[in-house]
Amino acid sequence: MKKAWRWPVGIAVIYGSFVILLLSALVVFNMNNIELVQDDYYADQVKYQEQIDRIARAKNLQKPVKIELQHEQQAVVLQFPEFFSPDSLEGSITFYRPSSRALDYTLPLNLDQNRQQKLTVANLAKGLWKIKVAWEADGKDYYQEQTIYR
Repeated sequence: MKKAWRWPVGIAVIYGSFVILLLSALVVFNMNNIELVQDDYYADQVKYQEQIDRIARAKNLQKPVKIELQHEQQAVVLQFPEFFSPDSLEGSITFYRPSSRALDYTLPLNLDQNRQQKLTVANLAKGLWKIKVAWEADGKDYYQEQTIYR
């Protein structure tokens, strides 16, 4: 090969390699499934001030709701303070998996006379979970969440 052709061929190889690298990255990134966790993200943000108020009410309680993972019994135990009557509480418990919307599920709040609810986690996938508890008592809404690792 002549000396005059070395530089143009080298530059063409470098540019060609760069284009192939970019196209490969584009294909790989498009193959990953990136799902939005919330469909109505912007509408949810507008309503979030109400959520902030619920969280503040729950934090200002004299005694918080205890959310405890019991590894030996493979259960999550919710314990409400004594100033809440189990008959007057209504609400829900959501098991939220940040990595997969398909694993999320919600259960109704159903306390026993000790203001306690025990939920089995034997069937939960291993990893990070957020337990979201939303309840209403005496006309006020409350919200508390806790992260667990199963």
